[in-house]
Amino acid sequence: MTMAISMPRAIGSACPIWSRPAPSRRRCSAVDGLVSSPEEAAALRKIVGHRMNLVTPGIRPAGTASGDQKRIMTPARAVAAGADYLVVGRPVMEAADPKAAANAIVAEIEQALG
Repeated sequence: MTMAISMPRAIGSACPIWSRPAPSRRRCSAVDGLVSSPEEAAALRKIVGHRMNLVTPGIRPAGTASGDQKRIMTPARAVAAGADYLVVGRPVMEAADPKAAANAIVAEIEQALG
């Protein structure tokens, strides 16, 4: 089951999951995780605790271009915000040395986890 946490203003006003009617929120209790921007991860973690996994796209190491993504965060900040799974694509695929870029991201995550 997929439920959009927010929708772009082009198709409607922002509608965070926590402002939805109770029946809609109850449907979320049947899912194992949520996908959100990393900017919403901390707020979602407070709501769902550790009952759900949080998947966050928009992960960009410091110093890399944001490209077409508006709500981005570094790997360390996303982990600190409560993200369980980080989606990293272009910063690795478009790097001059993808292996080195991936290794640097893994090292940043490991450091954030302590």
